[in-house]
Amino acid sequence: MSIKIKSRIRRNGSASFTVEVRVRGIQQTRTFQSKKESDRWAILTEEKMLKGETNLTGGSENKKLSEVVERFRKTPPFSAKDWLTKRSGRHFLDFWRTKLG
Repeated sequence: MSIKIKSRIRRNGSASFTVEVRVRGIQQTRTFQSKKESDRWAILTEEKMLKGETNLTGGSENKKLSEVVERFRKTPPFSAKDWLTKRSGRHFLDFWRTKLG
């Protein structure tokens, strides 16, 4: 378990506080305008995570690998490597979809 709060001054001169809560390797992050709000959210979020009351997966447990591969083919992320999106990488995507997904 860990809670980290980072403060910074924005370009407009206002302060912001970014909170990072980690429990069992899972992280949640949120930014606030006041230290008091950030402290309160961090404590409540950590308690909920320890009790298992939060949805930490975001629905990814309901997805099949084949669905993810098809989505990647339709709209590859900007950071995708060229070898994976071009013809030479198609056989990897086909393998992952048919054998694993």
